Amino acid sequence: AGVMAFRSWKKVDHFRIAATGGVLESAPNFNIVKKLKLVGEPYKIFKNTAFIKNMFNSDLEVSKYAHTKIQTVSGIRGEIKKAEGTKGSFRATFEDRILMSDLVLCKCWVKVPPKEFYHPVVDVAQWRPARLIGELRATNGMAVPNKTDSQYGKKLVRAERKFNPLKVPKALEASLPFKSKPKNESKKKKNKLGKKAAVVSSDHERAVNSLISRLYTVRKEKHRIRQDTKTKKKAIKEKREQFIVDKREVVSKEIRKKRYIKQGNEEVQKRKKMRLD
Repeated sequence: AGVMAFRSWKKVDHFRIAATGGVLESAPNFNIVKKLKLVGEPYKIFKNTAFIKNMFNSDLEVSKYAHTKIQTVSGIRGEIKKAEGTKGSFRATFEDRILMSDLVLCKCWVKVPPKEFYHPVVDVAQWRPARLIGELRATNGMAVPNKTDSQYGKKLVRAERKFNPLKVPKALEASLPFKSKPKNESKKKKNKLGKKAAVVSSDHERAVNSLISRLYTVRKEKHRIRQDTKTKKKAIKEKREQFIVDKREVVSKEIRKKRYIKQGNEEVQKRKKMRLD
C-alpha cells in the first residue's frame, strides 16, 4: 500500500509533502537503514590487483569489511582482500585492470535509530510549533536565495571504457575441452561484386549439374534404405537376445530355488542332530 506523509493538515499556500513510500510489511522490530557510499583511490596497480587508500581509517575497519564487494565508477567489480599497514589501506582484486584515475566505491548500509517515543502537543491551543524556513519565507514574502554553489552544473560525461579481450594461455587452452575452448574465427570477407555478377551457365554445365543432382538424390535414397534395413535388423536382434535372457533367467531362478531348498533341509537336519529344536 502507498504511504504519503504531511507535516500539517492546515490549508496553506506552501503545500509540501514530507515523505512518500510504500508499506511492504508491518512489524515492531525492523531496522531502519540508509545508504552510504565509501570512496577510495588506488595508489598501486598490478594487473587485476590494486591497492586502495582513503576509504578506511584503520586496519580494524578493513578487517570488518573483508571480502566485501566493491566497484569502480566505470563499472569494474572487485573484492576487498587484506589490509595493508595500519592506516586503512588494503589490497583488492578486480575483474579487469583499473586505472589510477578510477574511483573505487563500497556500497554500505548504516543504521538510523529513530526516536522510540514521542507525544505531540495537540490539546493546547496556545502552543506554537517551530515553523519551517519555507513557511517563514512564505509568511514574510521573502524569495529563496540564489546561490551559485547550490545550482546543478554540467554533468560530467565519462568516456565509454573499452576493455581488453580475454586472453587464455596456450597451456590452459590445450587442457580445456573443445566446448570451452575460445573459438575466435576470423570473419570471411564477403565479395560484394560476386553477388552482383550474374552467372550464366552453358548447356554442357547445366547437363553436368543436372546429372550430379540426380546422382546425389540416388545416393541419398540408398543411404535411407540402408539405414532402415539396419534399424530393422537391430530390432530383431534385440528381441532375440531378450528372449534368450528371459529363458536363461527362468532356468537360473529354478536352479537357485532348488539350491535354497536343499540348503534349508541340510540346516534343519543339522539342528536336529545338535538337538537345538
